Amino acid sequence: MIMKGESVLNDLKLKLMRCLISVYLRLPVKPFQGILSQIFLRYRRAGKDKVVITKVDGIKFSLDLNESIDSFIYHTGTYEPMTVAFANKYLKPGMTAFDVGANIGWYTLRFAGLVRENGRVIAFEPMSQAFLKLKSNVELNEFQNIILEKLALSDTTQEGQACFFHSWRLDVGGLPNTLDNEEAVSFVTLDEYVSGNHLDRIDLIKIDVEGYEHKVIQGGLKTIQRLKPTMIIEFNRPNLSRLGYSLDGLIDLLGSLGYSFYSERDMKRYSSRESLLKAVPEAEAVNVICLRDNSHNRGL
Repeated sequence: MIMKGESVLNDLKLKLMRCLISVYLRLPVKPFQGILSQIFLRYRRAGKDKVVITKVDGIKFSLDLNESIDSFIYHTGTYEPMTVAFANKYLKPGMTAFDVGANIGWYTLRFAGLVRENGRVIAFEPMSQAFLKLKSNVELNEFQNIILEKLALSDTTQEGQACFFHSWRLDVGGLPNTLDNEEAVSFVTLDEYVSGNHLDRIDLIKIDVEGYEHKVIQGGLKTIQRLKPTMIIEFNRPNLSRLGYSLDGLIDLLGSLGYSFYSERDMKRYSSRESLLKAVPEAEAVNVICLRDNSHNRGL
């Protein structure tokens, strides 16, 4: 049993760690990064056999500390901070945001707070384990502007087996958990979902779907051309290749729809197709901001 004084001390330690990590992540040059990363990983593994409820920026999360993403959020108070910073700047009250590949709801809940009660967030998560965690985290909070859909967006509407990685366990080195990542999934196209639900506004779409990004765009051509949403898309060469697609093809498809590409680090536009391809490592994922040419009129 944890005494009250011990609990307060643990909270203070966590706040201090989050503060120090936040300062370090903002440094233009990060000294001793390799050594500090190894120390931090060992620290996270030491407390992995816990499920905790914590607040991050006023939002409650239930986090399994043996999950890499959950653990990172708990110990740092953030996840993909540059993407978060972009969303914080872009989303305004009354907007509609789609979270495609919502996982535990990190972005779903943040988006909901930004668009407020007169806005709307629609979160898509097809995998049963991740969907239950998403639903649980939504229920911990008081948002009434979130719609949860246990669906996968793709280029066809059908039922089928699919593998969407949603679990990266610290006890197996932070690698994808492949044992329970394939199950029966309901697929729907973005166009059919938007038409069937009579949606006439989408301001932001975040897409992180383990290689299905090309399929999501292909299945939403009419919607994207009509509503012109800003998009945050994970560019990941290995995942795209796993489904028979390429990063070059995804870039060309988005370019044909009138999108330009921006670094989330500094919102500088990639000057050419080649510069964008060079910015995406062979074996790592990068979130890229995709804007229509008139998107800067929205105050970015």
